[in-house]
Amino acid sequence: MKIALRAVTISLFFILFGHSLGVGQQIDKIIFTPPLGIPLYLAGTFGEIRSNHLHTGTDFRTLGITGLNVYTMEEGYISRIKIEPEGYGKAVYITHRGGYVSMYAHLERLRDDLEKYCKKEQCKQKLFSVDIFLKSNEIHVKKGDFIAWSGNSGGTSGPHLHLEIRAAKSQDPLNALLYLNKQIHDTIFPIIEKLWIYPLSTNSAVNHQFAKMNYPIVSTKNYYRVKNEPVVVKGAIGIGLQAYDRTDITNIRSGIYSIDLYVNNKLIFEQVVDRVSFAEGRYVNSLIDFEQYIRNHERINRLYIQPNNHFSIYHQVVDHGIINFTDTSTKTILIRVKDAKNNESILSFRLKGDLTSPKQVAPEQMNSEMQPMDYQKDNLFLREKVRLFVPKNALYDNFLFEYSTFSDKNYYSEIHRIHNPYTPLHKSASLSIKATNLPYILHSKSLLLKLDEKGNIQWSGGSFKDGFVVSNIRAFGNYTIGIDTVAPTIKFNNALQNIDFTNWKRIAFSIKDNLSGIKSYQGFIDGQWVCFNYDPKQDLVYHEFDQEQIQFNHKHTLELVVTDEKNNVAKYHMEFLK
Repeated sequence: MKIALRAVTISLFFILFGHSLGVGQQIDKIIFTPPLGIPLYLAGTFGEIRSNHLHTGTDFRTLGITGLNVYTMEEGYISRIKIEPEGYGKAVYITHRGGYVSMYAHLERLRDDLEKYCKKEQCKQKLFSVDIFLKSNEIHVKKGDFIAWSGNSGGTSGPHLHLEIRAAKSQDPLNALLYLNKQIHDTIFPIIEKLWIYPLSTNSAVNHQFAKMNYPIVSTKNYYRVKNEPVVVKGAIGIGLQAYDRTDITNIRSGIYSIDLYVNNKLIFEQVVDRVSFAEGRYVNSLIDFEQYIRNHERINRLYIQPNNHFSIYHQVVDHGIINFTDTSTKTILIRVKDAKNNESILSFRLKGDLTSPKQVAPEQMNSEMQPMDYQKDNLFLREKVRLFVPKNALYDNFLFEYSTFSDKNYYSEIHRIHNPYTPLHKSASLSIKATNLPYILHSKSLLLKLDEKGNIQWSGGSFKDGFVVSNIRAFGNYTIGIDTVAPTIKFNNALQNIDFTNWKRIAFSIKDNLSGIKSYQGFIDGQWVCFNYDPKQDLVYHEFDQEQIQFNHKHTLELVVTDEKNNVAKYHMEFLK
């Protein structure tokens, strides 16, 4: 299909759809057609709990391969094409009537006319990563038009198609299963795996202890109960649930659509994942028991809300979902868990109030300093060798901050224990650590390192200023100062030079960096910039030969320049025939 459209086609398109495109008001609910020419098998569902976000799309299997045809699900126009090495990889956005946008991501290659369109923009910007916004009269598509081949580009763990349906005005992703409900067959009930009960104040208790507890559950079909009940509790109590869903054909553990919590038949908490906002993604770290996730990689869904959690997926919540016990009465708890096809599982059990004082767990003895931090205020922790600024609303609740240090001669500062990794940050905090014995010549190469409990090192950015290395951090933990003076490595998997590439379609290199990571790369043939694709999963950059960029049947020179985040530069030079 040609990019240039005849005026009559454009006119007819706008007569049909008119002003509704992009206004964000859903005039009518569209049932979209399938984006693939094979049966739709789920590889991941909308709203699944992921690291630092909820999954904003619906993933479909592509038979474990790349190169399947991807089709438009409804008439509209291509409004955006984005290409990036990570994230969505190659992605196409189509605006439709009724205020919808569909997005198709992790593509291997776009339709030929779209591929040429993007390559022209890449050459113009001299960048592989481009984000192109198109006008409504540029590229019109009909329902069922071929637009790309499925792939494995961007931040993926295997070939699949990532599909999003968005509200055009806000760009909020919507649950695609609600718009493809005739395409997915699902009669399996959600599975409730674990129940947790939490004491939420200093005088609260679960089974006479001030500690969260996991209770075994048993089921008959889709009805669950607690083995030993009633559970004895005191004070303010919260409920946590680990649950997942499955479909009829695939055996993947996928996300839950909705959870309702009732106390004595009264709804006090409702969570529905039919729409999410990118701006709210990090609230997922308060949605879950973050400590349980970091320690054991278990995602326990809290059915109560921390004070600074403003996720819009919550509805009809009473007292933040917290259940209070001030006497010895018994309360019946009922939890309904649903998937997007209205398959429902129910967990029912009883909690009995108790007035016995809780058994306090002795705190871990540590040589540390402590300071209260208030989520509603800016928080500043200042010491001679460390400065920490935690801004207002960076925390989900008030807590007691802990700090300590220990020495390690391998680094250019002490190792600073900035609280612990089990308390999440919603916004970045500013951390400054004083350098020790750091030569002037290494100031520009200094950075903060985050060390986990196993001693693994993670680059955390940073720059030298007035004797300190300063960086914004997104997590508490152990930090120290290191340096990066090592340039990236560039490897061409053939030891020969002056190679004849006459019958080759592309030339590829492996690029790696030991610490701070690849910041940029540039490829030149005969002194002119050419587009190199970048696949970080394989540490691979490659150029696909194109007669529009180089002249064939000639000898050429190639130079590849790779720079890391601390501006260490590697260069590779070679000659070849093509």
